[in-house]
Amino acid sequence: KIDREQDPGMYELACFDLSLKNRYWRGTLQRYPHRLKAVEELGFNWGENRLEQLRQFKEKYGHANVTPSDDKELYNWVGGVRATHKNRTSGKKAYSKHSQRAYEKKLTKLREVLGGEDAFNEWINSTHVHDRDRRCTEAMRVHREKMGHCVHPDRAMRHWVLGIRARYHRKKEGRLHPNESLSEGTIADLTDVGFCWTDRCTCEGAPKDQGVLDGGSSDDTDE
Repeated sequence: KIDREQDPGMYELACFDLSLKNRYWRGTLQRYPHRLKAVEELGFNWGENRLEQLRQFKEKYGHANVTPSDDKELYNWVGGVRATHKNRTSGKKAYSKHSQRAYEKKLTKLREVLGGEDAFNEWINSTHVHDRDRRCTEAMRVHREKMGHCVHPDRAMRHWVLGIRARYHRKKEGRLHPNESLSEGTIADLTDVGFCWTDRCTCEGAPKDQGVLDGGSSDDTDE
């Protein structure tokens, strides 16, 4: 972050940088080929460095779900990409052909980095709920390896278990709420570790008091 008072020149340059990138991705800069050419001859970077960082992150960790603790700047960029895509696909605003072509070009590069259309769709629509599912799935795996059942001692984990079971059953019945989701990858990962999708854990050695009611359910929707 650049302090406007401490370095006004650098601050103005950063604002110009953001303005150019915004006009480029909206397609408005392409209306003036001579300006676009002049800027590109200066070696201006249109954000490909972030794509490269995302590619390297995915190669290292096997996924592209960046968190603030991983890389705050990359995390903020990812959030901006998702927000932009949500706005552009909402149908609330019409975009010019130039703008749409520029945006499709960016999406094509993202699909290449993420590994195809399916991976892109899951990533671009990801929310904090998807990230929480990933973290809790790993926590459940560790717990099951140690204890052999799905009744986690942590209260927050038990609440998550209630919610994801409820989402799972709604997904099977085709009645997920409009603002919630549950990826097939999460279902497969939990199934692989032996997670019980029933209302209660039926694993051998599971405690009787599981902190849930028989037949109970819990909503755990995206916000």
